[in-house]
Amino acid sequence: DAVRLVGAKAAQYARLVSVLGAADTLGSRSFALTFQAFQRHCHDAVPNLEAVLAELDAQELGTETMRKALAGVREAVEKRPVHPSVVECVSDVLLALQDAGSPSTREFLFRSSTNCEDLPGFNGAGLYESHAVTVSFSRYFPKLASDSSSAIAVALARVWGSVFSYRAYAERRHAGIASQHVAMGVLIQPLLRGKYVLANGVCLTAHPYARQRTGVMVSALPGGDEMVTAGRSVPETTFINTARLKREQAENFGSVKQTEFDVESLDLELVTARPNQEGNSEVLSKEMLQDLAYHAARLHQVILGNPVGMATPSFSTDADRNDPGRALDIEFMFTARNDKEKPFHLTILQARPFTIRSKFYSPATTT
Repeated sequence: DAVRLVGAKAAQYARLVSVLGAADTLGSRSFALTFQAFQRHCHDAVPNLEAVLAELDAQELGTETMRKALAGVREAVEKRPVHPSVVECVSDVLLALQDAGSPSTREFLFRSSTNCEDLPGFNGAGLYESHAVTVSFSRYFPKLASDSSSAIAVALARVWGSVFSYRAYAERRHAGIASQHVAMGVLIQPLLRGKYVLANGVCLTAHPYARQRTGVMVSALPGGDEMVTAGRSVPETTFINTARLKREQAENFGSVKQTEFDVESLDLELVTARPNQEGNSEVLSKEMLQDLAYHAARLHQVILGNPVGMATPSFSTDADRNDPGRALDIEFMFTARNDKEKPFHLTILQARPFTIRSKFYSPATTT
């Protein structure tokens, strides 16, 4: 089970790449560190870590003693030098991914990938940290600049240390996750940003407030410098309503060729306009939304086992079998493309399970 080796985020990204292919993901340029590096580093930093965590698990949540103990563990993990063999391993892979003629400086994002996030029943979004690293490649020798190696070590230690934040610990405790079972891998991906990034955002393959409405809810911001996931700005939000699709079309939404699918059947509803907008989408064009809807529905169908909005999923438990509240939470980015017919390219950055739970709406079939 890949989740037990590299964590849920990295494992699910590998599944995503297998569905969409490298062209629509960062799959060919992404890799992950296993739990072994995290476990070795943490036990070198805090030799009695098991005893410390066992003592914390026996205490009442929220005490000052608990907060100080966790802060001490996190500080020790972040200040402990990362083993040179781990830094060398990461450096070697980054060098192998560097194509001839590529820029001498590139940015990579080091992302948490624990065995207790991005899972059905425990999303864990925002509990752990990600860190960007600027990597400089030598022009004359197959190696990284020394400052890049140092930056890699710092990023790894900070991502690992975020496991021991009080917020992350408290959320896991509420979910009944024992501390001694927590482990973290690190998913390393190229960081996309700059002038060629047209937009970024997230989408849910369900309506978050009304489960009886079928479709894809999209939130997007222009460019790539400010991310929707940061939550600092109001994004443009559009609901892509698939209710008018014929049942056979909906059932095949994720499997037919995109060129054969009747995307004109999709209704686009602007839910939230960004400031200074006048009712028309300025962040994502209709063509972008259609492209995103197709890929989101395809992922939903393959990963969750049922078409978007159809209350006939093939899950393993009776409780899930007739629940259309199961959905995917997908992060995406559009970049510029030198093509007049299709001047943009969609890249899927992440996809994870999301459960719609609303006291205002009960499960219902497609309407």
